[in-house]
Amino acid sequence: NQWQLFDYGSGRQLPAEALPSNVGDSQLYACKFEPAGNVVWTCGTQPSCVLGVTREDGKIVGRVVDPPHPMYCLDVAPDGKSLACGGGHEKLYIMDILSPSQIA
Repeated sequence: NQWQLFDYGSGRQLPAEALPSNVGDSQLYACKFEPAGNVVWTCGTQPSCVLGVTREDGKIVGRVVDPPHPMYCLDVAPDGKSLACGGGHEKLYIMDILSPSQIA
């Protein structure tokens, strides 16, 4: 239940946290960097597999809690404040991306 992150320019493998256990054997379908380029959002075939991961150290810094279905596509708003994701169940989820100061 592990994934690998690589820097495309250098080919260097980046450190990565283990995926949460509820993600299971998900296949990743989409990735999108936030506008600042520090966090990549990804989604996949298992419910709860919408994750925000830091580019530098592979830490999971955000996730969509328990979406009921697999998500096959996602996008981040140009201002980096919203995330949209959807799957094969005819629903689109649009969510705010909270900064750490908004969560604390």
